[in-house]
Amino acid sequence: MTQDKGASDHVALGSLDYRVSWPRPATPCDLVPLWAGEFRDHSDWVSFATTRLTGTRNERSEVKAICVDALGRRCHDGGDFARAKREDAFPVRYFWECVPAQPLAAQTPEQSA
Repeated sequence: MTQDKGASDHVALGSLDYRVSWPRPATPCDLVPLWAGEFRDHSDWVSFATTRLTGTRNERSEVKAICVDALGRRCHDGGDFARAKREDAFPVRYFWECVPAQPLAAQTPEQSA
């Protein structure tokens, strides 16, 4: 992550420029997505997004899945999925929660293969 020298309230991350509301960087952590599934291609997304991305409800609101294309970009609407199709960035994977990463020494032989 690099700080844009021209504007202290923006952070450049890859090809994206994010506006930050607090001038403190995030504390590094070892969380990784708990992948729930993926869409193989655009047609798969069109056919199954409604049923696969139905979140669970807590007391306050619906929990929405986070979708990420093969290039690591968030996909949250039809335009993002169309871009993934144009740029051959499928599969698009999705998750609801993150879990702590396992240290390499704690992985079983099947996990490290």
